[in-house]
Amino acid sequence: MYHFYALIILFLFFVKGDVVEMSSFDSKFENLRKEYSFRNIFDIICSNKGEVAAEYIEDVEIKKITYSEFEKDVYGTAHNLRKRIGKQNSKRYVALKLDNCPQWTVLFWSILMAGFKPILIDY
Repeated sequence: MYHFYALIILFLFFVKGDVVEMSSFDSKFENLRKEYSFRNIFDIICSNKGEVAAEYIEDVEIKKITYSEFEKDVYGTAHNLRKRIGKQNSKRYVALKLDNCPQWTVLFWSILMAGFKPILIDY
């Protein structure tokens, strides 16, 4: 079942408009087959470097973040989480309760990259 979700996630990240770049998709799919892990999925997603990962509206301005910026934010936040929570607590659960916003994805992936297990809380 997890493999199915991973394929959907990867498909969503590799579709450009209505056209899928098959050579890129095929190579990334093969990389995923080698290791089904969140870290590997994250690395594959972030391999899109200069492309736009997300667009959002802040005040009245449209902001964009590239995969490179996203990756940098995630690893920086993961480092801070490890420092604050403690490396000795890795593999423990960390709750994430946050409204939908651009920072949600950064925090989710940061929790995983820091070695913790996210618990998603909806309210």
